Amino acid sequence: MFKTGSKESQVFVIEYDHLKKLENFTNQFGMRAVFALVISLIDENMIHLLMMPVEDIRKSQPPVTHGYSVRFTPAKRNELMARPFVDYSCWKEENIGNKEFFQPDIPAD
Repeated sequence: MFKTGSKESQVFVIEYDHLKKLENFTNQFGMRAVFALVISLIDENMIHLLMMPVEDIRKSQPPVTHGYSVRFTPAKRNELMARPFVDYSCWKEENIGNKEFFQPDIPAD
């Protein structure tokens, strides 16, 4: 979750170890390993969900020290979401727990 006014980089590392654990689990049941990444951007009032097969992450994402880099910066989003192996969904102005992303205008008394 990126809080209001966050200056953090929107680049994520999918760790090699996490992918290996996911593949070990799915292989036991004959399933395909798929990694999901949820990104909450309060400044945009949006929640983004990206789902990618592990095999495609390994083939297409740039490797870094401990895993693969996923860039979700505003300049790279469309390129990432347009890749044929990325399933993308988003929700705007939603609630998570007791935190509202959208504050409706409340008239003053």
